[in-house]
Amino acid sequence: MFQGRFKQRIVKDDNDLLYLSCYIHLNPEADGLVQKVEDYQWSSYRDYIGLRLGTLCDRTLIADLFQSQGLSFAEVYRKFVEENKKTILENKLIREFLKDSP
Repeated sequence: MFQGRFKQRIVKDDNDLLYLSCYIHLNPEADGLVQKVEDYQWSSYRDYIGLRLGTLCDRTLIADLFQSQGLSFAEVYRKFVEENKKTILENKLIREFLKDSP
């Protein structure tokens, strides 16, 4: 089930947490498993954006970091992922994020 090395990093602040969440959710698309991240059935992303009402994950920690300004968390999170998708898929942001990993 698991292969290769893994990375670990201390999440220093809320911004790190948000981008790490985005990176993790975009992995199936980055790896070419799906054309659109929301099509990947085995990810909590579908729960985060309201396409599924699963109970496996607690979205509260991430949801509390967004000020919705009248939008639902699902709408705000989907917009956040879409706005950061290109940078993350091109690995520019994540390379910087993981640079000081142990």
